[in-house]
This record gives sequence, C-alpha cells and structure tokens, in this order.
Amino acid sequence: ASSTALGTTDRFVISGAGNVGIGTTSPGQMLSVAGDILGNNFIGSYFTATSTTATSYFAGKIGVGTTTPNWLFQLASTTASNTMKGQLALTDMAAGADLKHWVFASEGGALYFATSTDAFATSTVPALMITKNGNVGIGTTSPYLPLSVYGGAAATYFVGSATTSTTTLAGSFNVANGAMFYDNSGAYTSIDNLQTGAQSFDTNAGIVSWVDVPVTSAAPASTIESYSAQVGGTSLLTVYGESDGAGGVQNLRVGIGSTSPTQMLTVTGGVNFTGIAAGAGTAYVCSTVTTGVLSTSTTACNPSSIRFKENVENLSADRGLAGVLRMRPVTYTYKPDMAISGQQVGFIAEEMVGIVPEAVGFDSQGLPSNIDYAKLTPILAKAIQELATTTAFISNEWASTTPVFAVTAEGNIGIGTSTPAYKLQVMGDIAATSFVNISTRDAKKDISYLSASDDATVLEKIKALNVATYRYNIEPNSNPLRMGLIAEEAPSEILAVGGKGVDIYKLSSFILAGVKAQQSKLESLETRIARLEANQSTGGTQTQSVGDYLSQMGVQLSATVAQFKTMVVDALTVGSSDKPSGITLYDEVTKQPYCLKIANGATVTAPGVCTSVSSAPSIPETSTTTPSLPSGTATSTSSDTIPPVISLNGNNPATVQRGATYLDPGATVTDNVNDNLGVTTVGGEIDTTIPGEYTVHYSATDAAGNTASTTRTVIVTDSSATNTMLNVSTTTDVSGTTSTATTSDTVTP
Repeated sequence: ASSTALGTTDRFVISGAGNVGIGTTSPGQMLSVAGDILGNNFIGSYFTATSTTATSYFAGKIGVGTTTPNWLFQLASTTASNTMKGQLALTDMAAGADLKHWVFASEGGALYFATSTDAFATSTVPALMITKNGNVGIGTTSPYLPLSVYGGAAATYFVGSATTSTTTLAGSFNVANGAMFYDNSGAYTSIDNLQTGAQSFDTNAGIVSWVDVPVTSAAPASTIESYSAQVGGTSLLTVYGESDGAGGVQNLRVGIGSTSPTQMLTVTGGVNFTGIAAGAGTAYVCSTVTTGVLSTSTTACNPSSIRFKENVENLSADRGLAGVLRMRPVTYTYKPDMAISGQQVGFIAEEMVGIVPEAVGFDSQGLPSNIDYAKLTPILAKAIQELATTTAFISNEWASTTPVFAVTAEGNIGIGTSTPAYKLQVMGDIAATSFVNISTRDAKKDISYLSASDDATVLEKIKALNVATYRYNIEPNSNPLRMGLIAEEAPSEILAVGGKGVDIYKLSSFILAGVKAQQSKLESLETRIARLEANQSTGGTQTQSVGDYLSQMGVQLSATVAQFKTMVVDALTVGSSDKPSGITLYDEVTKQPYCLKIANGATVTAPGVCTSVSSAPSIPETSTTTPSLPSGTATSTSSDTIPPVISLNGNNPATVQRGATYLDPGATVTDNVNDNLGVTTVGGEIDTTIPGEYTVHYSATDAAGNTASTTRTVIVTDSSATNTMLNVSTTTDVSGTTSTATTSDTVTP
C-alpha cells in the first residue's frame, strides 16, 4: 500500500486491492471518502455513504442509470433489462420479514407502486399504478377508468360530481355494514331501508320482475313469507305467501289494508271503481256480507231460494199498481264531484222511501243514498198482474202494427181511425143485438113536446128527403152499395153534433113524428068515409056505391086491407095494448120490407114485415124478386142484367121446438160475373118462446146492381097445441103489386 501524507496523518491511501481512500486508511470500496466531497460531476457504478449523521447533497443533477439526467434526480432503466424490479425503493429496516420495501417504477409509460420481499422480488400485481392516460389502478394493471380498483374499496363517503357520468361496480358491494348489499355471485341486492323518488323502468323494458322473497326448504311449512308497502309505518299493500316446507310457496295472496289476506285479494276498507267499461257478458260480481268474499253469478247476487227465506207473504194491493202510479220517473245528470257523466234515467231515493222503502239504501248519517232497482221488480210484476186482471176481457188477435184502437186527448175513442171526431167513431160496420139510447127523464132537461102542426111539418120534410145509395171513400168499389141520407141534404133536426152525421135516434123520432101526422090524416079519412057510408044508408049518395066512390078517390078496400094512394089524417093508431104492432115500410132500393116499431118509448126498425105480438103472428110470404134501382140511383155501365142466384142451406120450411135455440143454416150465392158476393140475412134471430111461423129474408146484389132475394119459413111448434088455423088473405096495392099475408090462430083444448 502506498499513501501520501501531509504531516503525520495519511490523507490519501491506495490499498493493495486498488481501493482509494481519502480521509481513511482502510478504503473498502473502489473509492472511499471520509468527509465531504465537492465536485462538478460524479460518475460511478455505485456510491455508498456510511455515515448515519452526515448529509449528502448535490448542487446539480443526479443521474442513476443515466449519465445525462434531465431532472435534478433521475433514475433510468429499461423494462427489458430491469433486474431490480423497480427503479426506486423505500425500505423500513425495522419492519418484519418481507414487509420492509416499497418499490416505485416507470414501465411502459405507466407508474407502478408495489411491495418487495427481502429477496427483492416484487409483487406480480402492483398495489397501485397510474397509466399514461391518467387512469389509476388499485390491484389491477389495466385500469379502464380514471380509478379502477380490483378488490374492496372503503371510504367515509364517495362523491360523484358529474351529472352525466355513470358509476359502474362490477362485483359485489356492501354499504354501512349490510344496510345495502349487492351479492354478485347471487345476483341480488339487499337494502334495509330505501327512500326513493319517482321511479320508472327502461323504455320497452318488457316483462319486469318487481320484488322477490327467496324461500328455501329450511323454512318450515306455513311459515309466512311476505313483504308490505307502508305509508307512515302503516302497511298499505302486502304481498303474502307461506312456505310449503320443500322450498316452494303456497297460499299466495295480496292484501290491501291487511297484512294477513285470506283470499287471493283481500281489501280492508271501501273500494271505489271509476271508468269501468261496460262489458258484454251477463255475469254479476257479488259480495258475501258476512265474509266480504267476491264471487260471480250469471243471474243476480241476492239469494232467492226458499231455503234462505222465512215470513214469506204476498204483496198487499197498495204495493202494486197503486204504488207504481205514485212513482216519478225522471231524467237527470250527476253533480261534477260524482265523476259520472251523461244523461241518466231513474228515480229519486227520497221519494222512493215512502213507496218502496225496502229498495232504498241509507248512508252512515241515515240519509237516503241509493236505490236497489232489482227490488222494484216485484212491485212492477204486481202492477202488471193487476193490469192483466183488469184487461182480461180484451182479446187481441190483431197482427198488424197499425193501431186499431185510439183514444185522443179529448177522450174521443176511435176504432179504425186515429182521429175520432166523436166520443166513439168506428170506421166500419157495427154489429150488435141492440142499440139503446138513454131516454129516462132523469137524464134529460129542457123537455118540450112537438105539436100536431110540428108533426105535420116533419111529415112534409120526410116527404122531401132524398134517400141515396153510396160507398164510403175508404171502401173498395167491390163492396155492396150502402143506403142512407146525406148529412148536407138532411133536415138539421136529425143531424148529430157537428153536422157531419145523422143521429139515428133523432131520425127514428123524426119518422115517428111523421107517422103521427100520417095517422092523423088516416083518422080524418076514416071519419069522412064513415060520413059517406052514413049518407049512403040515408040516401045521401045515390048515384054510386061507396066503394066506387072511394076507388075514384084512390082508395082500395078489401075484406081485411084498406089501401090509400095518399092519406092525410089527424091521428093514426097502429095496433093496441093487447096486440102491439108497427108499420111496414118497403125499402126504395132493395124493395125489402122493414118494420117500424116503438120499444120502450124509442123508435126501432127491424127487417121484415111487422107481425102482431100474439100467439099467432102473421107471416108474410116473400118470393124471390129482382127489384130495379130507384130513380136517381147510380147504375153500372156493365151489360150484366142477370141477378145472382141464392141457394138456401138446410130445410125450407124449417121446424124448431118451442124454447129451443134456432141457428140459421144460411145461404150460398152464385153469379154469372162476380164471385164471393156474400148474402145479407134479415130476421134470422127467431123468438122461439112464441109458437108460430117466422120469415127469414136473404138478399144479394152483384157489381152491376142486379139484386136477388128469397125467404125461408121457420115454424116454431108447440107440442101442447092441438089445432092451428091459417087465414090467408091476398091484397093488391095501388101500383098493382100483389102480396099474400098469412095469419094463424092456435086453439089449445
């Protein structure tokens, strides 16, 4: 070894190993300096400072692994040649084994922070790294976000200030020691308490599961598994189930206002339905009062079997039609707070309380609230039954929809017309056994009687009357002609109210007044005849017989009949109280006889000749004739002049026992031109209580106006009678027509 000394102390030593020592005689390194070193550039493989109290400092740049440091302190290495597994290490020599070293390195543009064992082996994955993009990785070498942590992360709190960024947690996480926990392996999240604002699902989310309560076989059967939605600590909606002991569930239900539902849906409290669409089905939704269970029914909800009822009684009379007539059907709209729109029909609950109280529901304050319209059905049924009883006498087989019966607001009744002008107006023929006019004195006022001069005036008006044939406007031309008066041409005394119709009762009374005037003329004539006869017996008239004299005056006398061409009398008596009779008049059109009589003070007419009401009525014999139409009657322009042929059905004469019922067998009509003419029958109602002979008259007229008629003799026999005497008389009237009258006298021994 050699040394250089200044004085007695060595300052520079070169050992035998070639180590240089400055300030030390035992250099242990290639250069060992005991003291400060001052220089511009220091380059070496490595430098060792042994003093624990000295301070090393460099005024310039320090380069480790580089001779051209660009910063005050620069550590340089290459990743491929790096055998130090780091570029800067921090060591705690007092730490335990493999816990002393933290290594820092710059590799591939990334900064790494890692631990190292005492054998200088760094961890495979650095504890922290920062990429060239600034992403920080903890426990990962590939952070893809500004902060990527592989493993758990704990903090007092996390703040995300970006309103448009998304925080992603790839694994499980635990908040507040389980207050919120997400298990990545089980794919579920547990939250002890959750307060949220408005929530929504993703667009087109499809089928979304809400909340699930996992159940395993560890739960015994019937263990309640449920969860509830609460407001203010009160359960409002509960999804309920029970474990079945095998990992499944049973008795799944939903409760509203109830945490222990007993049905699929249990509601504790009121239910309000609005906006329900009208359904096309026929089922009802019913609620059992005792349990609140809802069910459906295809009929109605109220049980109606006799099995459920007692104290069953019929409705009283005042609960039927009388009750219905008290009801007031109304239309109305609901007030806005009812949320029911549109025009409604129904009744008022307050009004129905006094009529059908059973149908009215009341609210909690005892006020009428609603009406059970189904309970009105028995009341309506009772009313219909009463109407059916009241109208049971009406038989209707009318198939047309055109009304045949009408009642106007004025109370007029129309049959065949909807606009009747009279209390009863019938557009068509009327058939009845009799028509009665109320004639009692008690029903009349302003009574006065016609004088003889009034009767004479009436007779003159009767003589001036024109009898017409016609058809009504509503009748087809094939109908037979009618015969009667024209109201506009008739005397006002016989017209009905309004002047458009003839009052039959007035007409009969009018004719009766004329008959009275005619009777007066007959009686005057009888007086004059008596005087003539008296004059002849006393020689007053010698030149001719009374008969010749009367014949010249137009009077024909026979043994039983006096015929007058014109007769004027002051009074005329027909029949007697013992043998009431009438006057036979012949129809100007049909040439058929009609009997004018007085019955109960009223004038009546009957087809046929008049007969005396006695044990032996007279029976006229009528032959088939073809009368001509009267002057002024419209005639057909057809060349048909052949009358119809009437063929009688049954026997002629016909015999019926006294007291038996006579049913006329009728007649048939044929014609050379017309079909289905029909036959008119007069006198077919025989009084079988009086023995004798009766005549039934038949007539028919074709479209050309040709008329045919015939008669049937009906003999009412009495087994107690032993002898019957017939008296026949033949008379000829002034026109030359010959008629035969037959009377009978019955002698009972």
